[in-house]
Amino acid sequence: MRINPTTSSPGVSTLEKSNLGRVAQIIWS
Repeated sequence: MRINPTTSSPGVSTLEKSNLGRVAQIIWS
C-alpha cells in the first residue's frame, strides 16, 4: 500500500486516508 508524504496535495492525502480507513474497516469488520 502506498502512503504519500505530507508534501502531496491535501486532496490526494485526504483521499488516501479515506481509502485506508475504508480498507481497515473492511479488514476489521
